[in-house]
Amino acid sequence: MQEEKSSFRDPVSKVFNNGNNIYREIYPPYFNEYNKLMNKGLYDELTDCNLLIPHSLIGSRIDKITIIPRMITFISYPYEWCFSMLKSAALNTLAINRIAMEHGMMLKDASAYNMQWDHGSMVLIDTCSFMTYEAGMPWGAYRQFLQHFLYPLVLMAYKDASFGKLSQSYMDGIRAKLAIKLLPGKLRFHPGMLAHVYAQSLNFTVNPNRKVIMSRMALDALLNNLFNLIRSLEYKTRSDWTNYSDGDSYSPAAKKSKDNIIVNLSSKYLYNRVDLGCNTGEYSRSALLAVDSDHDCIEYVFEKREDNLPLIIDLCNPTPAIGWGNTERKSFWDRVHVENIMALALIHHLCVGNNVPLSYVAELFSQHCKNLIIEFVPLEDPKAKLLLGKKNIPPYSLEIFKSEFSKWFNIVGEYPIEDSLRTIYVMERIWGN
Repeated sequence: MQEEKSSFRDPVSKVFNNGNNIYREIYPPYFNEYNKLMNKGLYDELTDCNLLIPHSLIGSRIDKITIIPRMITFISYPYEWCFSMLKSAALNTLAINRIAMEHGMMLKDASAYNMQWDHGSMVLIDTCSFMTYEAGMPWGAYRQFLQHFLYPLVLMAYKDASFGKLSQSYMDGIRAKLAIKLLPGKLRFHPGMLAHVYAQSLNFTVNPNRKVIMSRMALDALLNNLFNLIRSLEYKTRSDWTNYSDGDSYSPAAKKSKDNIIVNLSSKYLYNRVDLGCNTGEYSRSALLAVDSDHDCIEYVFEKREDNLPLIIDLCNPTPAIGWGNTERKSFWDRVHVENIMALALIHHLCVGNNVPLSYVAELFSQHCKNLIIEFVPLEDPKAKLLLGKKNIPPYSLEIFKSEFSKWFNIVGEYPIEDSLRTIYVMERIWGN
């Protein structure tokens, strides 16, 4: 088994992966909290509400307890989420903390990385995030919650969705002083913002030996205020890409033809798949991942609540590996190994719009799937012409497309889209290349 690098900071447990299952080893300093979680009703309530990932106990020894959490289909990171995904994770974190306090426990940390999309909900995946609550205790994870959740959400709501990507540069969260510099000055008059944003930037001198006491009533009021503030935040769509289908290159006949092709392919090729360049997710239903570079498209897909995980990924600048030794958070492509990749109406954006050679696209796709469903868009297509303009691009034609992709794939299906210059190709990976 290999240790998951994302867990190395935790002194009371470690996570391992053998390729088929995830294992968490829990060590003696956390035994009391783990037993309280399991024996006082908290675990049952949280898993019943789909707020905590369930697990199976496989071993209990004097030196460690070993559990197998339910496998998450795909691990994603906060800087890949749209506004509503991050908001859902924030509200569920507060809900988990509220339920935990009813059982005499509380969250000892509030990292956004501890939340993952699973079975239609943002769930906590860190079984060892709980601690015993004692009367008078403040919420020690309050500042971490602000930096991981509130500040990115406020910046996305009041400034721009692109500020969600700041979490990639500030892996431990966005600090209050930075958030204040970026936010509109008028927000300092908002009561919730004043308490949770502006007041946090003040430099208080605190005696380290002084024990901070916070009554349960005051703590509940703080958490309720924070919950209501986050719930009130709204994001307004600003992108034209969510209306792309209204002005695309497909006539009604072409649209019907493309729909029929995808439906006919669905039984064989569209399981365990990633939809790259999904736009508003018209063909992403039942996909494992729906990926697009446009935030508002992903917001639209998430709000539809299909059986997929929508992520903001720019394929020309995908999520890199970051953190300690560049191993703590994996790159996007390090996490993608699927049966099928679907890339509809995408290749002209990569090759014509971004000057990526066809050979590069073919090789990249071949490293991450067995089967490929790809739509070729020729330069004569109106959308390709618009992207081309007067720029120079690497050689791009149907002949080059077939030549480069044939180095890695066998072309097993060719489906021209009626009343269109476009064609959908089905390819199967050539093993041994």
